[in-house]
Amino acid sequence: MDYVTPVSIISMNNDQQQPTDPQNQVLNRYLEWKGRTPFITRTILQTLSFIYLLSWFLPFTDALTNVPYFTIFGFEFYRIFTAPLICQSLMSLIFVAMSMGGLANIMERQMGSGGFMILCFGISTVTHLGFMTCSVILYYCFNDPGAMFYSIQGFWGVLMGLITIECQFSSVPTRRMMFLPFQSTYQASGFEHPQGQPHGIFELHALR
Repeated sequence: MDYVTPVSIISMNNDQQQPTDPQNQVLNRYLEWKGRTPFITRTILQTLSFIYLLSWFLPFTDALTNVPYFTIFGFEFYRIFTAPLICQSLMSLIFVAMSMGGLANIMERQMGSGGFMILCFGISTVTHLGFMTCSVILYYCFNDPGAMFYSIQGFWGVLMGLITIECQFSSVPTRRMMFLPFQSTYQASGFEHPQGQPHGIFELHALR
């Protein structure tokens, strides 16, 4: 039979009453988030956060935003790929992180990290090329020189594209867009859920 001495009881009570180190709590929360977040989604959020924090100390964001005049005539094509990584404000970063937390996790697990990365890259590239095309049209067709100096930045273009694609293949029959309810008509498609559940294409109709 094992005997518990008073000294051991006091030491056990001290261990239980000892407060947890706040640094360990932060580290544990980060490791928990890292474990449940896929690689590409985690990398995007970490990159957005790092660039935003770095912008507090170094004024480099103007050199990374997509300004058609510099991108086209200055041959600074890197702006097409760096502009989505810039968050204009802390609230923008927070809302992007909140939106990406659930949406991107599901999509990356279904598509795989490689497919999800290609999808984000494609949405971003098409969005910025479309923006530059509109600026060039305004410049040459409507004689608006200021159109070439419009700028675009932020991850919201990619996020809106992901939301649109997710809504198209979602199995939820009724959704709310802003404050208006929409009912979707299901039509089977060739996409399948990783667990065997079929996806479908929906047509949205406003409920009257």
